[in-house]
Amino acid sequence: MIDMSSFDIAAIVSELRPVLIDAWVINVYHLDSLFSIKFRTVEGAKELLIEPTKRIHFTKYNRPKPKYPSKFCMTLRKYLRNKRVIDIKQHQFDRVIILEVGRKSADKEEIFDQNKLIVEFFERGNLVLLKPDEKVIVALKYRTMRDRRIIPNREFSFAPSRGFDITTLTLSDLKTILQNSEQNLIRTIIKNLNISPVYAEEICSRIKLDKNSSISSLNNEEMEKLYDSLKGLQLSIQNAALKPRIFEIDTKKYLAPIELVQLSNAKIKDFESFNEAADEFFSSDEEITIKTVELKDKKTELTKREKILKNQEIAMKNLERDSILFKKLGDILYQKFQDVNEILMTIKTARDDGRSWEVITELFQEAKKKGIQQAQLIKNINYKNATIVLKTEDEEFPIDFRKSAAENANILYNKAKKAAAKLKGAKKAYEKIFKERDKAELETELIAKQERKLTEKRKKRWYEKFHWFRSSEDFLVIGGRDLKTNELLFRKYMDKDDIFFHAVFQGAPVVVIKSEGKQASEQTLKEAAQFEVTFSKAWKTQYGQADVYCVNAEQVSQTPQSGEYLKKGSFIVRGKRTEFKNTPLKLMVGLKFDEKFAIPMAGPPPAIKKHNDLFVEIKFGDKSSAHLAKLIKNKFLNECATDHQKKLVRNLPLDEIQRCLPGGKGEIEE
Repeated sequence: MIDMSSFDIAAIVSELRPVLIDAWVINVYHLDSLFSIKFRTVEGAKELLIEPTKRIHFTKYNRPKPKYPSKFCMTLRKYLRNKRVIDIKQHQFDRVIILEVGRKSADKEEIFDQNKLIVEFFERGNLVLLKPDEKVIVALKYRTMRDRRIIPNREFSFAPSRGFDITTLTLSDLKTILQNSEQNLIRTIIKNLNISPVYAEEICSRIKLDKNSSISSLNNEEMEKLYDSLKGLQLSIQNAALKPRIFEIDTKKYLAPIELVQLSNAKIKDFESFNEAADEFFSSDEEITIKTVELKDKKTELTKREKILKNQEIAMKNLERDSILFKKLGDILYQKFQDVNEILMTIKTARDDGRSWEVITELFQEAKKKGIQQAQLIKNINYKNATIVLKTEDEEFPIDFRKSAAENANILYNKAKKAAAKLKGAKKAYEKIFKERDKAELETELIAKQERKLTEKRKKRWYEKFHWFRSSEDFLVIGGRDLKTNELLFRKYMDKDDIFFHAVFQGAPVVVIKSEGKQASEQTLKEAAQFEVTFSKAWKTQYGQADVYCVNAEQVSQTPQSGEYLKKGSFIVRGKRTEFKNTPLKLMVGLKFDEKFAIPMAGPPPAIKKHNDLFVEIKFGDKSSAHLAKLIKNKFLNECATDHQKKLVRNLPLDEIQRCLPGGKGEIEE
């Protein structure tokens, strides 16, 4: 695989700058050799992929993120997250990028709390995070070299360039380089201008100059043409006059932001942006090492759960044993009640008479020899911890000789009760861990089934930030997920001709039918009402039906009349309402296939059946939404009609199914 050259990096930066400057850094991820930085831009969320030594570009592909970030990644998050991009640039047309972030004052005039992330694509690659004073905070690789040192709290210095910076190169500079060289033309360009072989050859090809020419054979005119070709190439890239392409010739692939004359006979694939071309070039054949790591993490979690289960099983056996044993010992004390009390009274009387423990021990030993029944129960006396060890045919156990037989028996019975209570709690914990083990086992199985190719991210539609479905008559119905999205739906997305739904109790979403100038029938109204109650707290409490009302959007306001108080997130509804009494909670999850994706949708059964290729009904149950999403995905996999459908379902992120589900628990209706 060809690594990005300084020309490629210049082209990428020319596209990144207008998108990233002023964007917010949302998060940073690290997996093996890959780094991913997520940004919130005016164009929406963007993910920048960085692989030091190799590449940097926006990506449209899904890469499962590691469960636990590395220490290096955590440091990057600490200094980069929730800051704006101040600048992104290439350092001296070298294979180095500088990403500068910081915070801006309210008027955006002052910049403070700045940091720089230096990405080096040479010398095995590196990422270096700098303080505002240019000192190193952290580096992916610390290095001590002859000409510079990359170590914490030391001022950062860039690596010396291996050739001239072509952005400042003059014709005179180029002539001097050529005249002082003892190598042929192509080697001289590569060595002295820090240009990759592909672009060095392109410079020669554009002016039809033999790349293997000897320097001595070049005249002034050819040197001037060479300079013009070089600067023309550089300026076209820096000015974003790009024509991104992937060239394929003789089973080899080449990536370039411009047309390459030398590859005019190659098979060519054009792209709208160089970022898209780079993403396709590097990512389309990328092996998902992430899958291996994710699978390893999941297997580790599975092993951990199984280990906990084994320990819990041992603990439960011990508690069960203790519960039975302490009750048995308490019963023995009551069976030997008179004998034990006589022993305890003998010890108390002897101590009251001032006899030593040695004398008391001798008294019991003599009594044993004489065959006295009570004395046969005593194995030994431990006066230091105030116990005597009783021995019967079945058991031997200590009791406190300062307490009566009844008190000792009660202590044993209480221990039996405590062990029984702990056993009850341990069994509940065991059931919970058992379910978690099952869940981890299912996740491991699903990950193992995934293809090793990267999957493209699906571009979400605006309404997918809400709960949504399409009614039987193809009306878009959307509902809030929480207080914030309820507000957003009401303020930004509800038009005056829409229909507003709400349940008659708190803890229900705002649901809106987008009318788009059409009249919704009774069927669509009923489906929206059912959607309303299903995604309310009624599902969480597993209440089978609830009352709903709807009004025209114009009847809803958040402006109280004088003297009225309106709680945050509340609405005032004025005028006549249409009520839907005892609306049953019904939910179905469906899956619609298109060319590239499987798209989930959840809502009332009639609507889901009409618009989807696969569907499964959900009812109240004991499965968490995460576990239920996995079961739903597994069921869809088993019901796919073609291998292509199976591929799309495998590639479907589980969180997309989970986001379709209401709060609370459920299970599949078989």
